[in-house]
Amino acid sequence: MQDKIKVMLVDDHEMVRMGLSAYISTDEEIEIVGEANNGKLGSEMALELKPDVILMDLVMDEMNGIEATKIIVTEAQKIGWDVKVIILTSFIEEDKVMPALEAGAFSYILKTTRAEDVIRTIKKAKRGESILEGKVSQVMLNSNKKKMRSMTF
Repeated sequence: MQDKIKVMLVDDHEMVRMGLSAYISTDEEIEIVGEANNGKLGSEMALELKPDVILMDLVMDEMNGIEATKIIVTEAQKIGWDVKVIILTSFIEEDKVMPALEAGAFSYILKTTRAEDVIRTIKKAKRGESILEGKVSQVMLNSNKKKMRSMTF
């Protein structure tokens, strides 16, 4: 039998963590190995637990999800740990999306995503398939268009 996908949740809202944990735990292929309520604790726990996938919120106390993602991804590269950070947030603004992806986020989905799609995104991440929700892709395209217009030839 194949090992379960080890998942960690990092979100400042207890009810979000509880709901995600309860739903995700119904899938036989996934195991929740840890939960944290801020980016600082999340990055520390992640480095200790070494999950396969981390569902990361963006706006949290002590340390936001962008900073935590950058720490986790940087440390993972140093030690050869294959971790995928999935941003799971309600924020779609360019000043959140672009820095999160630049920090090393593997996928970016919104909290309005259907529950079964969160599980699907976790499984795809484990297989190396990145997911960007449609609205996120649009933000990226708009950002790139702005950059292109500002370039002089």
